[in-house]
Amino acid sequence: MSKTPFGLYAEFYDLLYQDKDYESELRYVRDLLDQHIPKMQSILEIGCGTGKHALSFAQHGISVLGIDRSIEMLAQANKRVSLCSSQIKKLLRFEHTDLESLRIEETFDCVISLFHVFSYCASDHSIDCFFKAANRHLPEGGGLFFDCWHGPAVIADPPQKRTKEVENKTHEVTRNANPTFDGNNALVNISYELVVKDKLNGEISRLSESHLMRHFTVAEVEEKLDENGFRLELARKWMTDESPDEKDWSACFLAIKN
Repeated sequence: MSKTPFGLYAEFYDLLYQDKDYESELRYVRDLLDQHIPKMQSILEIGCGTGKHALSFAQHGISVLGIDRSIEMLAQANKRVSLCSSQIKKLLRFEHTDLESLRIEETFDCVISLFHVFSYCASDHSIDCFFKAANRHLPEGGGLFFDCWHGPAVIADPPQKRTKEVENKTHEVTRNANPTFDGNNALVNISYELVVKDKLNGEISRLSESHLMRHFTVAEVEEKLDENGFRLELARKWMTDESPDEKDWSACFLAIKN
C-alpha cells in the first residue's frame, strides 16, 4: 500500500477525472480572487497533484509554485510541463515536500488548495500545519483560497460505495470506492481498489490504497482561520455564489491574512 494518497494510481488520475472542467473552475476561482486580491501575480498551490490547476493559472500569466507530498503525482505534473512552451515553463515550478517541511524563502500573493486537499488534513495537527504553512508564505493582506468537504452535507447524504469505469487507447480502469463513515470524528476512510487492464496484452493489475478525509462546518473553518492569523472573507458552495448548505458536499473559502 502506498504511504501517501494517490501514490499508486497517479498514472491514471487524469483519466479518472477526465470530465473535470479545470477551465471553468479557474474562472470561478479567479473571479473570487480578483475581487479581494487585485493584480495577483503569484500563487503557491498546496497539493498541486498532476498540475492541471497550476497550468491553467500559468496560461493566464500567473506564476505558480506547486507542492505535493506524492512523488508520483509530481512526476505527472512535470511530464505535463515538459510539453509546454518555454514561456509557460518559466511560470511553473513543482516541489516535493509536506506542510511541516515547507519553508520557502519567498511570499506569494495567494495560497490556494483545490479539489478537497484540505479535507486530507484529518488531524488537528495537520490542520494547524496547513494554516501555518499558508501564513508563512503570505504577506499581510495576502489571500488563502481552499475547498473541502462540507460537514452538514456529508452527514445529510453519507458516502456510499461507488464504482467508476473509464478507458483510453491503452487501458481500461475500474475504480471501486468503499467508504467507512466515522461520524463522531467527522472522518471518512475511503478504501480504493483499482483494476487496470492493459488493452495491448490483456494483463490485469490491481492497486489499492486508503484515503482518510475530514469534513468541516463553516464555523469550524472560521475558528481555525482566526487561530492562525486569518479572517474569513467568504464561504461559498463550490462553483456558486450561494452559502454552503446540506445539499452540496463541496464548500470553498477565501481568507485574508491579518
